[in-house]
Amino acid sequence: MADQKLDLLTLTATEIQHLLSTGLTTSISLVKAYLAQIATHNHAGLHLNALISIAPEALLLETASRLDSERASGHLRSPLHGTPIVLKDTFLTSTTTLGLPTTCGSPALATATSDSDSPLVQTLIDAGLIVLGKANMTELCGLKMRPLTPGWSSMGGQTQNPYIFGGLEENEVMLGNSSAGGSSSGSAVSVAAGFAPLALGTEVVGSVITPSNRAGLYALKCGVGTVEGSGDFGYWEGLDCVGAMGKGAMDVELLANVIMHRRLEVETDGEGGRGGFSGLRIGVLDPTIWNLPESVTVYPGETKQVMERSFWHAVEQMKIGGAEVTDNDLALPWDAFKFSAADFPMSDEHEEPVSELGGTKGVTGSSEHDGDGESSEQKSLFQEACMHHLRTTRMPAFLSSFKTSEIRSLEDMVAWNEAHKELAMPISHPSQQDLVDLLSNTTTPSQAEAMAREFRKRGKDALDPILKHVHVLVALGDSPLCTYAAAAGESAVIGPASPLDITR
Repeated sequence: MADQKLDLLTLTATEIQHLLSTGLTTSISLVKAYLAQIATHNHAGLHLNALISIAPEALLLETASRLDSERASGHLRSPLHGTPIVLKDTFLTSTTTLGLPTTCGSPALATATSDSDSPLVQTLIDAGLIVLGKANMTELCGLKMRPLTPGWSSMGGQTQNPYIFGGLEENEVMLGNSSAGGSSSGSAVSVAAGFAPLALGTEVVGSVITPSNRAGLYALKCGVGTVEGSGDFGYWEGLDCVGAMGKGAMDVELLANVIMHRRLEVETDGEGGRGGFSGLRIGVLDPTIWNLPESVTVYPGETKQVMERSFWHAVEQMKIGGAEVTDNDLALPWDAFKFSAADFPMSDEHEEPVSELGGTKGVTGSSEHDGDGESSEQKSLFQEACMHHLRTTRMPAFLSSFKTSEIRSLEDMVAWNEAHKELAMPISHPSQQDLVDLLSNTTTPSQAEAMAREFRKRGKDALDPILKHVHVLVALGDSPLCTYAAAAGESAVIGPASPLDITR
């Protein structure tokens, strides 16, 4: 068997399956190649800091050998049999069988152990995927302090955009051009940098879409409730979503089929080019309106104009491919999900007032703690609902998943961080005020339920009238459309239109 030389920067999961099925490579060879690339540029070379932990090489090679033997005997677990993947460090992985801790970027969880994988991780293993490592992320998906730099964690350091030499610029705005985005930064960077062909991330608002956009990837944020999330870290099942990332649409389709336990179809012309748009009704949002303001990102030189031209060129290609394209009006969501305490009174005299924990995560409309955006003093329906559920159900359930851990409660984590300030709260990020505030969050169950109903209503009231007439609504990747998708519980996708040279 000839082992074909692999270009890991361009190699897709679909191409990997062709190489494996024709005997041009093996899963063992793939694992060795990806481990070499990780060793070259994760904490050395370009210092991308995309991965927090890497599975033991011996264990990975043993798994790859077993999957190669299954292939040789004619047994394939799925169309992604023998393909490596990276997981955001929110997905619970066994420290026994996979050799991978689950830290969510927090050193307080570095020594926690688990004998089992979450149901979603087990689904990946059963489908024959090889979990290479755990990806860096905005610590606790942004729940630490404000502002918390997207892609930074105490465990993994600063995730770097693989397309920006020199890394994150000093005094960069939240989602500036040198930012990798967040909170699923390491997952996106890992795929773009050739550390793995596939990755999983998580999102409340923008945490899969934004880093995938910055990394030039295809990604699908699955809709609310479509992917099993028990055992994994998240804020609340009413907003948490899992996202699949890859270098091509077919890659994302294959991974989505696995994690959603269903068959999705992506139509193409058979050559990966134009096509598959026939019969589709596509709504378009004007990129001169639907973009991010300078308080969140900066567009140097003619960057913004280049993005707009690329957007309209893509729209023309959709038309050529047979789509019916219409322009659509939709109000920007800057104020759509703000509220005052008076909007959600206590349901009875025994309940406490709504929490004063502040803020939307800025003009992107994203959650205060979803890793993307800029803080303000406005209250956010996303934040208040999420923080209530995180404090009362999701965090306790996640921490109880560990077999052994120094941390069994939010109070334990706050105390641990305080006792290990040099590690948990370095000079660059010297606070854990969000965690402290969460301890005193007083949003009641009835208020949280009312807030959830309200933001879902506002999201659907915005999107449903448009989606009655179009199959897909399209906007720039650098836009707040993901805010409405989150509120309505809808899926969202991202794909590259063209390279962007920001050096000119």
